[in-house]
Amino acid sequence: MIYKKIGSDNVSAIGFGTGFSDPKNSSGATLENTIQSSIDLGVNFIDTAPVYGNGLSESILGGVLKNVGRDKVFLASKVSPEDTSYDGVIKSAEESLRRLQTDRIDLFQIHWPSVSIPLSETARAMEKLVSDGKIRYIGVSNFQMHEVVETMGSLVDNPLVSIQSEYNFFERSAENKVLPFCRSNDIKLIAYSPLAQGNLVNGKDQKIVLNKMAEKYSATPAQLVLRWLVEDGNVLVIPNTSKPHRAVENAT
Repeated sequence: MIYKKIGSDNVSAIGFGTGFSDPKNSSGATLENTIQSSIDLGVNFIDTAPVYGNGLSESILGGVLKNVGRDKVFLASKVSPEDTSYDGVIKSAEESLRRLQTDRIDLFQIHWPSVSIPLSETARAMEKLVSDGKIRYIGVSNFQMHEVVETMGSLVDNPLVSIQSEYNFFERSAENKVLPFCRSNDIKLIAYSPLAQGNLVNGKDQKIVLNKMAEKYSATPAQLVLRWLVEDGNVLVIPNTSKPHRAVENAT
């Protein structure tokens, strides 16, 4: 397993995303068992959010954390755009902490920017949570570059440590501005949908090439794609799956 630094923490470059609309609908395997399979293979970075299953994803993950031990997981969650007022951020974090059965969230991210609430107000609340010990690091998700810069300018005592964005063989726009910015500012790019919902390549010819490369390196096409993404020192990936054997594939 490759590990990279977020702050002072060693975080698995291949994490686990829990972005399911129905976390219990898992084709014979629960999300809990799948997360456990990943942790057993050295995955310590797990990303969740209140909107995933209307809190169910966080609740399931809380049960896993209780079983495996909180210190074995670098835990990331988010605050939804409608909750990004000062009071809303505090309330959202406290509700997530209850569902997760923990006293801290390692990485707390603004899931989407709000169209009506100033980023400065959101940043102030995030920093309050850091000072209170309820979160440790601050990140953003689905932000335009000007919103990233504005957020960084609004943070007084804490750095922005991560930007979460879609990044895969199909969607590579992050390479234009976001990834270079991350490299220049010691920020990690957290790539969601790194396997593009299983559509790894665009077309028959590309599929043939990818399959040949996978055979050459004794890997699966998915493993090859994930390894290509995390070769960049600033990139972490959070593939999601409800199948334990896929979790094993992703992590190895």
